[in-house]
Amino acid sequence: ANLVNILTQSAHVAIIAMGMTFVLLVGGIDLSVGANMYVTVAVLGLYLGSLPAAVSFPIALAIGLLFGAVNGLVITRLRVAPFITTLATLFIGRGLALFLTDTKGVFFNDEILAIGRAAWLGIPSGIWAFLAVFVAAFVVLRQTSFGREIYAVGADAEGAVKAGINVRRVVF
Repeated sequence: ANLVNILTQSAHVAIIAMGMTFVLLVGGIDLSVGANMYVTVAVLGLYLGSLPAAVSFPIALAIGLLFGAVNGLVITRLRVAPFITTLATLFIGRGLALFLTDTKGVFFNDEILAIGRAAWLGIPSGIWAFLAVFVAAFVVLRQTSFGREIYAVGADAEGAVKAGINVRRVVF
């Protein structure tokens, strides 16, 4: 029971780590992932709570993707260093989330809480979410051409360009 509790409490960090694996493999860094998560759940709890989870979750996902896309655009198009870009968006995101929440706790509706507390085969939904993200990341990195491009860009970006890989797209 203690192991399940530890895994449940750390599932969100493990999910973020899967995404960070892709960033690190291309030789980048992202300091803003915590702020991205903070803004996304703040909007989910404060403004999307009246919507069904089938609607609010995709909107929250889109907010997180938009946050990451801003980082990607600044890094690949404006050629600002990833450390500087993500440090700036960390502070922007944290400030935005603090403004939205008025520095108070955010509470979720019963439907979202029920999803978070659900279990299947005695395993909580957070662990299942982590396992799904882990399997997806593993398959992408090991079984797809995009995964091989990620490794190639991280190993030698100049060599990847010579091999015909669109390095900007992969980094984005």
